Amino acid sequence: ISIINVESEPSTIFVNVERSSFAHININEGWGTLFASNSNGTYFHRVLENTHRNVFGVVGVEPIRGLDGVWIANQVMNTDSMGKPGVNALVRTVMSWDGGRTWHVLRAPTKDAEGRDLECKDCTLNLHDRIDAGLSGHVFGVPTAPGLLMGVGSVGPHLSAYRRSKTYLSRNGGRTWVETRGIETMHEFGDHGGILVTIDNEGPTNELWYSTNHGATWATYQFTDGERLRIEEVSSGITQGGTTFTIVGRRLVSGHHGRFGDVVVVSVDFSKLHKRACQYTESDGDQSDFELWSPGPPNAADQACYNGQQASYWRRKQDAACFVGREFEPPKTVKQTCECTEADFECEAGFWPNDAGKCMLEGPDPYQPKDCLDGTKYIGKSGYKKRPSSVCRGGVDLEHPVERVCGLSGGA
Repeated sequence: ISIINVESEPSTIFVNVERSSFAHININEGWGTLFASNSNGTYFHRVLENTHRNVFGVVGVEPIRGLDGVWIANQVMNTDSMGKPGVNALVRTVMSWDGGRTWHVLRAPTKDAEGRDLECKDCTLNLHDRIDAGLSGHVFGVPTAPGLLMGVGSVGPHLSAYRRSKTYLSRNGGRTWVETRGIETMHEFGDHGGILVTIDNEGPTNELWYSTNHGATWATYQFTDGERLRIEEVSSGITQGGTTFTIVGRRLVSGHHGRFGDVVVVSVDFSKLHKRACQYTESDGDQSDFELWSPGPPNAADQACYNGQQASYWRRKQDAACFVGREFEPPKTVKQTCECTEADFECEAGFWPNDAGKCMLEGPDPYQPKDCLDGTKYIGKSGYKKRPSSVCRGGVDLEHPVERVCGLSGGA
């Protein structure tokens, strides 16, 4: 994603994302509105309001890498009271599985990391974005481990402060989540999702937690002999395909509580955890160490159509005791074209979705003939256009022209 800062307006533009562009226009220092363009970027329409943003143009919106059409974003819920003394932003997290057409809150886990029931009526899971976490780049997942997401946040009506947050994991692209650690942590993916690592990044520590089965179980490892560090970074490399994790931290200054000194770099090698490399066998699912998996929102079937196609992704099985390997190239995504439905269309320029999600005229019809007399009829646009990210064929055609009345807004 390329980012262009537009000086004439406080905005951030995400260029050429999934056959369209996304622009975030600043409304205030702490929030704005997300717009999506048509396929050639000549006009934009609103897809999400009150999106989280800071004064540097960093936006709390990002695509989930490796999953077409899946986005995660943070919204400011109390914009009406923002700017008043003592009022802070109340943020909630939403996800879209159809390129921004519809958004869903995250389903809260039912149990905590210790297995205790979580009792919170009408609560959702809300996650810190790169603004709050002080991180750069992508936060939640890696492209070669489709469906595996991790984040730091809280369960409730809105997001809690970072220091009062916990660590969460999704194995199905955000459809459901589990609490993996009862504290906020820095996390990293290794071996293309075959190794997950979390480390306390607030208090000094010499211990990490790791999992080799997509977070089903966790083990601990002390990476220094007694000396605790204030962790600043953990990485497994650019592609997240390695089995060696590099940890960067600072030593505590003796006699000065809360002060940190020299930088220390520690390498942790997980290459001895397994004895074999994973095997990919497309023709025999039982013998293969990989499985096909499909994304979708919480209320969708396991196999559903999004962006006009049914996409299934190959990933390592949860219980496969093997290494994927640094040089791993994911097998080709299995895609099947779907028939078009209403979900494959969005509003044309000059039309906006009403409360029911129907595209209606807002003001004069920009496509009305100039010589059209009031009260006469003309053949105009339906108000819908096929979404740039959709590759559907056949089925519903909402772009079919309709009869409209001259001089009337929405007169179909």
